[in-house]
Amino acid sequence: MATQLFIIGTAHGFQCGGLNCTSEQSEEFASELRSVCKTYGVRRMAEEMTADGRKYNKVNETVVHKVAREMDICHQDIDLDLAARQALAITDDTVLRASQTLPVDDAGEKFAIALDDLRNEIRERVWVARVMKEKLWPVLVVIGANHVQTFGMLWGKFGVTVKVLHKDWGQNEG
Repeated sequence: MATQLFIIGTAHGFQCGGLNCTSEQSEEFASELRSVCKTYGVRRMAEEMTADGRKYNKVNETVVHKVAREMDICHQDIDLDLAARQALAITDDTVLRASQTLPVDDAGEKFAIALDDLRNEIRERVWVARVMKEKLWPVLVVIGANHVQTFGMLWGKFGVTVKVLHKDWGQNEG
């Protein structure tokens, strides 16, 4: 089966093109997205983003969304907004409360890392479900670099061939 899912990991600053990103970096990222879409015949772009994330990053539209619009490619936000995270109890407040109240030997950094891993596992599974819900393939997914490996591995459970194009675009990927 031909590869149907392509992943680009990057920093959210590059993804949003706002804070901590120069106009040159933003255009370079947009150029890479255009090239990937043309090369692989991408019909949909999905990204780890929400309206809350755009507001936090002080942008109305991400670089990913701009490129999708320019190229007339379907765009999809796949992350959980703040209300959904609160409903699932995977907010920073929950992590802090749990670390202060659970009777564990180390409610410090190890505990916080474990809960953060759990939170990411939940979010990544939602992303998979949201990507699978739509019918346009192939798909380019743009996510934070720290999610690339685990998100890519999730697709193996469904027999979907994944190609990671960048583990961390904009950084020395080594």
